[in-house]
Amino acid sequence: MVGPESYENYFICDSCGEVIDSPKNGWLEWKDVDLYKYKDFRIVHHSEKCMYKSSGDVSDGPLAEYTNDTGVMRLYEFLKNVDNDEALNNLLEIIKRITIKDYESVRKDEHSAAVHGYIDDLVPGFPSQGDIKAIKRYQEDEAKNI
Repeated sequence: MVGPESYENYFICDSCGEVIDSPKNGWLEWKDVDLYKYKDFRIVHHSEKCMYKSSGDVSDGPLAEYTNDTGVMRLYEFLKNVDNDEALNNLLEIIKRITIKDYESVRKDEHSAAVHGYIDDLVPGFPSQGDIKAIKRYQEDEAKNI
């Protein structure tokens, strides 16, 4: 089961790049292309400086509502209504960020960890839990070298 009670990681705001320390402080938003067609999903701080400007083509909701089983099922429902392949890949990334333990904290370093031999990056963007642990070791080793 996913949910705030099982989260040990955090989120990174897609607007400002800063940490969102809890799903309660985050927002999920997307653009409506047409009736039941969506794109540009983002996880952001629940603040005007990070959120899309309000307009008729933006939908959103509290990130915490998407971190439980019902919310994740809603994200799966969105999969059938994305606008194009880019929107599909964008939504898949959001789902991984919400549902895969520690994915958010390692996703930006996957390629570097592979280049340095910590993982075999056979399918980029889809690390196993073993890969995620190895990427975390890479991050720890890099932090020691700074």
